[in-house]
Amino acid sequence: MKAEIAVTGVCVLSSAGETLSVLCKQSIAENEIALQIDLQTYERELSAVNTGAHELYRIQKLLLVAFLKASKMAGVSSSNVLSEKIGVFLGNSYGLEGFKSEFFRLYKKSDPDLTSPTLFPFTTANALASWLAIQIEAKGPNLTFVSGCTSSSQAILAACDALVSNECEVAFVGGVNLVNHDFHDVLSASGFRYESVGMLVLEKQYEKVSKKQPLAFMKHWQNGMLTQEEVDAIASGKSITDVNNKKFGNYKTYPSEVVCLGNNLGESVFTYDKGNFEMSSGHRKIFSLGNAVGNMFDVAGIMGVVLSIELLNMPRDADCHFFDVSGDDILLLDMDSSGSVVTIVISKNKHG
Repeated sequence: MKAEIAVTGVCVLSSAGETLSVLCKQSIAENEIALQIDLQTYERELSAVNTGAHELYRIQKLLLVAFLKASKMAGVSSSNVLSEKIGVFLGNSYGLEGFKSEFFRLYKKSDPDLTSPTLFPFTTANALASWLAIQIEAKGPNLTFVSGCTSSSQAILAACDALVSNECEVAFVGGVNLVNHDFHDVLSASGFRYESVGMLVLEKQYEKVSKKQPLAFMKHWQNGMLTQEEVDAIASGKSITDVNNKKFGNYKTYPSEVVCLGNNLGESVFTYDKGNFEMSSGHRKIFSLGNAVGNMFDVAGIMGVVLSIELLNMPRDADCHFFDVSGDDILLLDMDSSGSVVTIVISKNKHG
């Protein structure tokens, strides 16, 4: 089953500002970079929201700012969409939600021998999405995924499934990497470096209800999978019509550099030129973008927004295909490594 879903709002925040590519470039150049996002920059946005008498945790503030900016771009709120039809889907890389980590730190400091996971409060992974849903008066489905660098990918797929099955009409999809100083040494050793948060607004059949031009459209296959025939069509590099009467363009090479953020593997720059992928930094042969939802970059004069990505084992001899879906505003990057096909879905907006 295939459905068209519109991306109508996007926001990405990092310690380098409302961008991730700049953060990565600074890291590769070994410039000094702030680990955390400067929340004082967004005090005006936060002060406009009534969050009650309690001070918000850092991760809550980050998600709230991203939501406010993305929803403003999309023009979506509970005033123009039924609250029962608004869903929230979040990816949280390491499950560090502030209130958990503070308890862990104090408990271990007082008596490490008594530390037991069964005694930790707030261990439900759904706390973040539930909290944000309450704040924005969303009564549709809400889910939080805590599965490392693929957390936001799972959130995107779950949101698309919810839209296709009519569980919601609008889905707010976010991903967050929280830098927590109590655990920084542990996370740093695994390649985790800087804070980032992103938010997408996805709407089904958007063109039927609004005249505003969306940022992009993404094709969704039920359960997030391409059929084998579609995969073969893509990998062949030929212009053919697949089983869904969808025409794939000819195989193309784009000499280009795309800067990406690998959540738990450190920052990486990879290049694609004449069919070859090469890592220009780092020694691990694993690459993932994970929660860098909304990462903006330029490919051969085309502005792109990363919408979805999966974890990839990428040896040097990986069979890679970069192709254009003819007639659609979608670029797909297919990497076939050890027999597994991994797709990255990217919006395509040509310059001016």
